[in-house]
Amino acid sequence: MQNGMTKKIVLWVLTLSVAVGIFMFSEQSAEQSSAISGAVTQGLLGSLFSFFQFTEAQQETAHELIRSAAHVASFALLGLFSSLLVRSYRLKRWFLITFVCCVVYALFDECHQLWIAAGRAFELLDVAKDCIGVLLGACLVVAASRIAARYRAKKQNQKEGN
Repeated sequence: MQNGMTKKIVLWVLTLSVAVGIFMFSEQSAEQSSAISGAVTQGLLGSLFSFFQFTEAQQETAHELIRSAAHVASFALLGLFSSLLVRSYRLKRWFLITFVCCVVYALFDECHQLWIAAGRAFELLDVAKDCIGVLLGACLVVAASRIAARYRAKKQNQKEGN
């Protein structure tokens, strides 16, 4: 199998794996989702909770920040792998294509929660967090591409200079 084809298959698998993971988290009821993010909050900040005296409101704020970070992080991964996948097809407007596809998926994800998961709702704020994540993932690809291009140009200049 050609190297380019192998790369595309790996990128398809990674992109679809993240999308399926997001879908599976959206399948959870509001109670299950809150329990998981609550456990993560306790795990990440548990030692701080025992050391400092946080109010209930402060603990709830920390919980919401963890939930927001999860939205951004999961869609940053989706944006990263989707960007790499779309770029592998050498499309000129890969950034726009990636963003539109991921935003459509974020909207689908929120609709899925509304229709399927007990106690969950469609939240435009969650879509905004997802969009931020997609932009972060795609911008990481842009930054890495520019760094790689500069490195290749520097190597080529050194080669020509010797």
